[in-house]
Amino acid sequence: MTHSKAGPAAAALLGALLLAGCSSTVAGTPTAQDGQVRPLDETPAGAAAASAAVDGCALVTAAEVKALIGPNDGGRAGGIDSGGGGCTWENKENYFSVTVEVRSVGTAPGGTIPPWDTSLGPERKVGTDMRDINGAIEFAAGDRDCTVQVATTDFAVNEKAALDLIPKIRQRIG
Repeated sequence: MTHSKAGPAAAALLGALLLAGCSSTVAGTPTAQDGQVRPLDETPAGAAAASAAVDGCALVTAAEVKALIGPNDGGRAGGIDSGGGGCTWENKENYFSVTVEVRSVGTAPGGTIPPWDTSLGPERKVGTDMRDINGAIEFAAGDRDCTVQVATTDFAVNEKAALDLIPKIRQRIG
């Protein structure tokens, strides 16, 4: 019986060719050039989405944040996608915080937040066009899906403070 060395080599070459043809997706989720995995609806749609990014730290004034949580770090920009913008302010003494998250243009078509995912349990509506998601209030600003969360030791105060910020954030997003 003769053995060919081409068998293992051919299998290795075939495997390499198959891997080369794979895209950079994980369960249908594209991987951005920066290495972050984003759901399809959060993937920026070209230059227009990138140019529509929001400075999340400019959506709440320093005075507004100080009134809610006291002295703070001045805000750290961040976000869940590059077409939006977010910011978190934290009081390092007591760990109180304010967080604003703005998603990409088109994530709240017609000014309506996305449908509720029932796998998360029952929806807790706040007003007519918002919902509570574990202490963060989700709302639409234009056609962007947004959240704001104020975190202190008093949940009732936190929700009222978040609800007071929403009209200001909506106006500042434009």
